[in-house]
Amino acid sequence: MSDSRERQETTISLDRNKVLAALRSRGLSAAAFAERAGVSPNTMTKAVRGRPISTRSARQIAEALDKTPVIAGLAELIAA
Repeated sequence: MSDSRERQETTISLDRNKVLAALRSRGLSAAAFAERAGVSPNTMTKAVRGRPISTRSARQIAEALDKTPVIAGLAELIAA
């Protein structure tokens, strides 16, 4: 018999400026990066807006950022 209680998922808000800077330095849009990270575009939109996302999604984003190389000098060239 399964437990009928709902399982609470922990959420976290990421620093939107750091997320945006990380994407810029890799030359990726939020939508393109969502696919790499294995999260939905909606979740990635929440992350770049600093809204709460699940800790699982935050981990997926962090791991994907770690695996995606930074393009040296790119962030400085992109207009804000």
